[in-house]
Formats: sequence, C-alpha cells, structure tokens
Amino acid sequence: MSIRIVKRPPQSSNTPLIIAILFVGLGVGAIFWIGGSLRNVEPVASDGEQLYNQYCSACHGNHGEGNTSLQAPALDSTGNIWELTDGEIQRAILTGGEIMPNHEQILTTTQAADIIRYIQTWWTDEQLAEQQVSSQQDPLQP
Repeated sequence: MSIRIVKRPPQSSNTPLIIAILFVGLGVGAIFWIGGSLRNVEPVASDGEQLYNQYCSACHGNHGEGNTSLQAPALDSTGNIWELTDGEIQRAILTGGEIMPNHEQILTTTQAADIIRYIQTWWTDEQLAEQQVSSQQDPLQP
C-alpha cells in the first residue's frame, strides 16, 4: 500500500483584509466619537433647543440673532457671547442682568447648561474652541 501525498495549492489568507476592515471601522468610529464629543450636541441639544425656544427665543430670536429693540444681544456667531466663559453665561441665565430677567426659580443649573450647549451649536469652530479654553477656569456647574 502506498501513501499518496497530495499537495494543496496555497490558500490565500483573509487576515490582512479583515485587519484592514477592522482598522477602517475603528477609524470611522473614532471620527464620529471625537466629532460628537467636541460639540456634545446630540442628546443635550434637543433639551437645550426646547428650553431655549421656551425661555430665550422671545427676546434673543429663534436662532440667537438678537433683538436690538429689546436690547437682547445676539447669541449666535455674530454676537460676542462666546467671549464669556461657560460659568459666566450660566450665571447670567440664572441670575439675570440689568434687563434680562432672573431664571433661578424656573431653570436648574443643568437646564441652563443644556441651553448653553444648544447656543454653542451656532458658534464657529474657532469661537467654540477659544471659548472652551477660557471656560476651563470657569466651567458649567452641574
């Protein structure tokens, strides 16, 4: 009885392809995760938008454009609110000012933070980046 050895042709491995697909998937996932974390818009923006529309838009406009007749400044990228820290904006919302009413009895600090995060969606990336650096010393209160 003779033993016959049959050589199989070399099979190509799918390992490099699988690794490449894995890295591409991780890269795309990282881009979405980093992009979302920079603006932190998704879950908070809807709450912030609703609160903004309820408490702020009558004076500051539907898109933060401001209202000069009410002396309500623009909150979008055309205004200069982005020059304030998160803490300063939050305190202004809650305690009011010369003309702006106080919202301490109406809004929690978390709701004020949600409004601020919504307003930040109107700022340019450069404005947001600069504002977030200055806000490290005076952040939002939970």
